[in-house]
Amino acid sequence: MNKIDDNLHSFEKWLQLKVDEFFEIGYDSVTVDDLAYYLTEYLWKRQVPKKQIECIDQIMQIKPNEYWDFILLETQVTNMKTLDQIDLCELF
Repeated sequence: MNKIDDNLHSFEKWLQLKVDEFFEIGYDSVTVDDLAYYLTEYLWKRQVPKKQIECIDQIMQIKPNEYWDFILLETQVTNMKTLDQIDLCELF
């Protein structure tokens, strides 16, 4: 388990509060693991805040649009085909 995983475990309560907030406004498919993934792969990818209160503040400020923008972008990038996979005959 790396440092980020240790940090996320200590913020599980805050992540659950944010999941509950998403649920209240109609986003019932978002889980604690989903938000943890968002934090590690986007928000804290380059640097995890040094102070615990800064981490909590960032977690509590996550907006649904920011989260879904990240998921949409990741989906688009992940599903991109390489030139070898594209059938060029389909273009003509």
